[in-house]
Amino acid sequence: MTWAVGIIPVHRDVWAGRSGRRRHFAFLGFHLLSSEENPRSFRVVCVCADKQRVRVAVFSPEARDWAVHPWVHVGGDNSLKSSAGTLVSGSVYWPFHGEGRMIKINTATMDISFVDLPLQIKVEGSNFRAGETKDGQLCIVYASDDFLLRAWTRSLDAHGIEVWVLENIISLSEGIDEITEGCVLDLPVDLKVVQVRSGYVYLSATCMTHPGTLRCWFISVSLETIEHELLVDGCFGGSVCPYSMAWPPCLVGDDGSIGHEVEGSH
Repeated sequence: MTWAVGIIPVHRDVWAGRSGRRRHFAFLGFHLLSSEENPRSFRVVCVCADKQRVRVAVFSPEARDWAVHPWVHVGGDNSLKSSAGTLVSGSVYWPFHGEGRMIKINTATMDISFVDLPLQIKVEGSNFRAGETKDGQLCIVYASDDFLLRAWTRSLDAHGIEVWVLENIISLSEGIDEITEGCVLDLPVDLKVVQVRSGYVYLSATCMTHPGTLRCWFISVSLETIEHELLVDGCFGGSVCPYSMAWPPCLVGDDGSIGHEVEGSH
């Protein structure tokens, strides 16, 4: 088997009509949209912004071309966080830095709307993330300075209006002290919400220890059981990116079974 790399050039129209100088323009991120009916069919969604506007461009492999949608005014003075978008149930959610709102991009129509966040949330650094619950529904997670992790989901109120409902308040202090074996007691810890996927919150805790060594612990927290689990730790920074990896076909048995019962999988 040989692998080929395809380079997709970004069309000039993506940044055409930008307001102000080129330095205000930014590619916020990319998302891959796949089809459950036909896994070979996919689209690439590019989200970009200038000073107070956002536009979406969609690449189609069949047409080998970009469909560039119009600029939409969103305000915020270029405060959308780069690489902070999350794809959940057919929509991309993107938070504003320092504000209590995020934009919602419907990937079927590419319409852009706004979603207000709970009053307790002010997006700063990496303390906030949108994601999905175990059953694939939208949720948001916020880590406060007092090491409390709060999680909200969407629900309908008595008037049929969608509102945020606080589902969990999880204390992280004890779990982090246990996972780090007391290495970070009385030390400043940089806690980042990296991702929220399938009901799990992925966090990185970075600290400069007493010997002067930068240590990082990558942790998962279940929103259902509130259990903490150490995934990996070491002497590196907190810039991590969890991802799903397909199970190797050579480790799938003839009967479709996977795991330790497959010969050679140990």
